[in-house]
Amino acid sequence: MKIDLDYLEDCNRARPNWSPEDGVASSFVEFLILVNTPLGYIWIVILALFLWKRSILTGFLMALGSLVLLANWIAMYEINDDFYLGRLGGCVGSLSITTAVFLAASLFGVAAIGARVYKR
Repeated sequence: MKIDLDYLEDCNRARPNWSPEDGVASSFVEFLILVNTPLGYIWIVILALFLWKRSILTGFLMALGSLVLLANWIAMYEINDDFYLGRLGGCVGSLSITTAVFLAASLFGVAAIGARVYKR
């Protein structure tokens, strides 16, 4: 993918701090942007609790929190046209890494619930 300056106005609305000198945005950048939101900080706390306790409650919170955050982020991308046009311009990356991380976290949460229920 390359930078298309025809979408520079849309990029300024989608990513105000981005400039063409920064280069094309990657999927990893989108993941870092998501994690640096208030919901992302809550997800990090839930992840830390899940890794520390590994109970049914933290597994449920991990699965639910991951799916809610992913659905919220994807819905925002689908509703806001600036993100779509920014992706065409090169200032917004794809959601492939974000989707993979949150789906894996959700599956780990469900697996932890299953493991705890199976042990009983």
